[in-house]
Amino acid sequence: MKSIKHYFFIIVYAYLATVVCGFHSPAYPPAARYLSTSCLAPTINKQEWEIQQGISNASKDAIANLSNSDVYNFAKLFLQTRYTGTAEDNALDLFQDSQYKSAENYVESLLQYMLINRDNPLQVLQEGRKIFIDAQQLAPIHKKIYQRNAQLKYRADASVFFSIIESCPPNATIADIGAGSNRFLNAVFDLSQEQKRTDMKFIGSDISLYGNPIEKQPYLQFRLQRKTDTSPVDPYYLPFENQSCDVVVFRAALHHISELDRILEQVCRILKPGGRLVLIEDSFENGKKENYNNTVDPKLQSAFNKLTPQQKLAFLRFNDWYANFFYHEWTGMPLPFNHKHASEWGKDIRQASGSQLQPADIIDVGFYDKNLAVHQPATAFITFSRADTATEIAQAA
Repeated sequence: MKSIKHYFFIIVYAYLATVVCGFHSPAYPPAARYLSTSCLAPTINKQEWEIQQGISNASKDAIANLSNSDVYNFAKLFLQTRYTGTAEDNALDLFQDSQYKSAENYVESLLQYMLINRDNPLQVLQEGRKIFIDAQQLAPIHKKIYQRNAQLKYRADASVFFSIIESCPPNATIADIGAGSNRFLNAVFDLSQEQKRTDMKFIGSDISLYGNPIEKQPYLQFRLQRKTDTSPVDPYYLPFENQSCDVVVFRAALHHISELDRILEQVCRILKPGGRLVLIEDSFENGKKENYNNTVDPKLQSAFNKLTPQQKLAFLRFNDWYANFFYHEWTGMPLPFNHKHASEWGKDIRQASGSQLQPADIIDVGFYDKNLAVHQPATAFITFSRADTATEIAQAA
């Protein structure tokens, strides 16, 4: 007859097994544990699990956009363009010596994999990267592509942005919210030096340190978004003094903010009267400013213009997820992927700011051509002016 001690150890072992493997609570499915399906993955708390669920749901929704054949075909063309440098058929193809033989075959395999596994988005993020990004034969290719595209994309946006801010008064302060590692501001800073505007000061801020932010004291700086050095980061706190900034810019960042009124309250606090807010966002259309039309990739732009507004939005949301979550592994990027048409941004920001911010101008440059940037979709620069007085706010309302 087995002893009580024997049964006691069996019960304890069974309990520990369920705890380690995560089967004791249906609220924490193993698939959500740190993007891992292993029962040996560490147990996470409720908040961490909710974050993983957010990543999973956002990824599933993003991949589902590929179910539309027109969106799928445009995504294939766009990614092929990103990897070859141009939409033309005779482009340099870095994949020709890989098992895929061409960028087109590579992209087709990648998108098909995502569609087949769309009900397992965490698997796509973890296993898919190993197959399509980090594989021994592919990693050097992606490194070359990134090195080629990274500086081009920042330089292209910086050129248009500088044309907006070059009329700023002497000693202007430019704040970039969601600045990442300050690469975009660094490109703007370089242009300011070339154009003899050495008086300008550029400060980037973000909720995370993406590598080592570029700083060139005292004119190019970086700040974490927190109230003190010991307080937690806060996406709705901007670390600038009241009325200290001439321009505030969000580059591909505001569509990740869910509470516009909270962030715009901070923007209005740090902007000087008459200062400007500039959004650099993915665009639905092209050609509002003729002097920028010669920068457009005609094949990409023509294909994009054939999509319906809903299909354009579906592509933009897929691409944002692909670039941030899949390609760069920036799964800490805030959700949602809330893209909007330029005119919709104007209406929503005016309303959320209590009419303190008024739409002023739109520069819609479309898809940059191969000589400028191939790492991003069509781009719009949407400018708002901060009202000078309470009377102006009342009149605008």
